[in-house]
Amino acid sequence: MPATAVSNHLSRLRVEGLVDFTRYHRIIEYRLISEDAATILRTIRDLENKRAV
Repeated sequence: MPATAVSNHLSRLRVEGLVDFTRYHRIIEYRLISEDAATILRTIRDLENKRAV
C-alpha cells in the first residue's frame, strides 16, 4: 500500500477517535485508543492464525 494511502487511512482513524499519535521529529508513532477497535483487531488476528494452521 502506498505511504499516502496509509497516511490517509490513519488520518481518518484519528478523526474517528480510534487512534492517537505522538510525533518524534519526522517519525510519527500511532497507537490505538479505542478498546473496541483493539478487540476487533485481536479477533481478526486470532481468526487469521487459526486459518493459517
